[in-house]
Amino acid sequence: MNDSDLSEPVLKDLKTEMRCGMFTNAKGEILIVHDQEIASPIQWIEYDEADDSFSLIHENGHIQPLGLKLDHKMKGNLLHGSEVTLAHLVDKKVKSSQTVVFLFKNV
Repeated sequence: MNDSDLSEPVLKDLKTEMRCGMFTNAKGEILIVHDQEIASPIQWIEYDEADDSFSLIHENGHIQPLGLKLDHKMKGNLLHGSEVTLAHLVDKKVKSSQTVVFLFKNV
C-alpha cells in the first residue's frame, strides 16, 4: 500500500491487498489471518448487519472492508463474539498478532 492510499477514508478491501481469511466458532471466537502486515494499527472491527459488511477500523480513522463473503453459520457465530484476533502469518507461523474489540451493528 502506498502513502496516497492512506489519504482516502475508505481503504481497499483487505483481501485485495493480501491473502486473508476468517475463522469463527460457536463460542464467538473470531480469528482473521493475513499474510502481510496491515498498513496501520487496528482500533476495532465491526460487522454491519444491514450492509452485510465486515470492516477493520484503523486507529487513524480509516475504514478497510475485509472483502470476504461470510456464510450463514459464520454470521451466526459473530453474534457471540466480543473480540477479534488478527494474526500475521509467515511460512505458516504466527509472526505477530493483535486482539481488538468487535462491534456488531444492527438496525
